[in-house]
Amino acid sequence: MYLLDTNIISELMKSEINKELEAWFKRINLSDTHISDITLAELYRGYARLEEGKRKKSILNNLEKIELSFQNQILPFDTDCAKYYGGVSARTESLGLRMDAFDGLLLAVAERHGLDIVSRNSKHFEGRTQRNIINPFVP
Repeated sequence: MYLLDTNIISELMKSEINKELEAWFKRINLSDTHISDITLAELYRGYARLEEGKRKKSILNNLEKIELSFQNQILPFDTDCAKYYGGVSARTESLGLRMDAFDGLLLAVAERHGLDIVSRNSKHFEGRTQRNIINPFVP
């Protein structure tokens, strides 16, 4: 079971998807993939920063498609995740590592639900979790 990082969803919204990522998706069961409402927040933040125009409308359309595609696979950041986040943050700091807040929140969701993390930026998570970190862009 997998939690998809925001950069994976961003790639899926492109007109041409990376071939390695596409091949990875063909090898797994899509029902085993999840996203977090943290990812949706990141994506909507990016959307809100855009100036009005065709590109912004296109991105909103893609966001709505993503929400529909994952409607039963969107995991909330709840109280249990908040507790995991405390542990993730403390562990990361004790190791002398830094972590972006969104990455920490995402990692907390993954740990709470026992999911492996799928990310193009695997270095953002390495050394910070016992969960598997999968970078499907690397063959």
